[in-house]
Amino acid sequence: MEVASNGGLLYHEVQEGKLCAVHCVNTALQGPFFSEFDLAALAADLDQRERLVMLEGSRSPGAANPAAGDFFAEGEGSHNVALGGDFSIQVLQKALEVWDLQVIPLDSPAAGSSLFDPEQEVAFICHLQDHWFCIRKVNGEWYNFNSLYPAPEHLSKFYLSAFIDTLKGSGWSIFAVRGNFPKECPMATEGSNGFGQWLTPDDARRITASCNQVQTPTQQVQPSLLGEQSEGMSEMDMIAAQQEEADLNAAIAASLMDTGGPFASYNAAQGSSNSQDAPATEAAPSKDNNQEEADKSEPSGPPLADVVLWRRKELAGGMLAAVVASWALFYCVPGYTLLSFVSQVLMILLTVLFVWAKAAQLLNRAAPPIPLMKISDESMSGAAEIVGSFMNKVLKDFENIALGKDSNLFYKVAFVLLLTSIVGRLTDLITLVYTGAVIALTVPALLEQSEEHIARFFKKASIYVQACGRACKEYKWK
Repeated sequence: MEVASNGGLLYHEVQEGKLCAVHCVNTALQGPFFSEFDLAALAADLDQRERLVMLEGSRSPGAANPAAGDFFAEGEGSHNVALGGDFSIQVLQKALEVWDLQVIPLDSPAAGSSLFDPEQEVAFICHLQDHWFCIRKVNGEWYNFNSLYPAPEHLSKFYLSAFIDTLKGSGWSIFAVRGNFPKECPMATEGSNGFGQWLTPDDARRITASCNQVQTPTQQVQPSLLGEQSEGMSEMDMIAAQQEEADLNAAIAASLMDTGGPFASYNAAQGSSNSQDAPATEAAPSKDNNQEEADKSEPSGPPLADVVLWRRKELAGGMLAAVVASWALFYCVPGYTLLSFVSQVLMILLTVLFVWAKAAQLLNRAAPPIPLMKISDESMSGAAEIVGSFMNKVLKDFENIALGKDSNLFYKVAFVLLLTSIVGRLTDLITLVYTGAVIALTVPALLEQSEEHIARFFKKASIYVQACGRACKEYKWK
């Protein structure tokens, strides 16, 4: 589906102000195809169309509120772009439609099975609050092109699904991008903006690894360094930094004022920037703005996937040791079961707390420091919603199978039930749970580390099978 492009290089853009939407679109296309002026012109065109629709609706004979058209009246500002550079999904969708690409919400029916099997897609764009970033498959490998990172972060196929699931659980809006992506981007266009760079996959891995090694010390000294920098900056330097940010905002605002066509604002802005000594496109907002956006919008890695793939070795090792120790305790000690263990622990705990409380009353001492144990209404509502949606999905699937609407689902469920029946004859439920926990904590990490070797093995096996097939055909012809 996807061929090698751009000579095997990766195109990445580093965060500039709040232009993450520009970086997201360009990394999805793998080239500097759009600037902030292009997206601002598209936003202006969308605003103009929305104003016309609202005005026509307010002037219709049956309109309930004729003053509703004032909502999109001239001078009320844009509803598709902020002065800082944050764009709406409609703007990104219009920009990608220029290249005949479709943007589909991942939770919509049109996304199909991509919600459960993201590997079949080519690109995703993710949004939360005021930050956009792209997840893209380039030359068969997945990368996280977050502009807050100095280089693309490689995502293994085992990690991709868990990463997207965690983003969804954290409130991120995820969209699949489908269509014919540009296969090549002329390297000469790299100079069209000041924040794009071409990297080889090895360079990207090396930069990411070096940043991960110094991440913790950097985070510890960063507040003090920022304080020293702000104290060491002269008043003229601070004014210059503020002026650079104001120039960038003014450039975007100027492009929004021109509604003569989708890219007319871009041409006008380019002409004015070429006539000045300091182009607005090279304006660099203050580091504080970038740091503020990084603190608010940088997605955190999925904790469960980090544990399963041993990226948090201490926690993964502790969980594996606990599983093995509990299995040895319950199966090696005669007459000791999980129920008896839990009962004895609770009995000892309650006895100690009860004696402590009574002794504290007699000796006028402080009572045991027991925290307030109460489940909030929000947590209960959230848990009930999750359980309810899961049960509704199970019942809906049962209905589809019972009415013969989904043959594939029937075959899958029948196979799982048959496999469960066979496994249930060989072992008990507790042993199966322990075995599953050990497999979950060991096999995915081993598969991720050996992913390249496994891919080479299956490739060689495929070549060998094809060669045997050709030999058999030649033998039959003879």
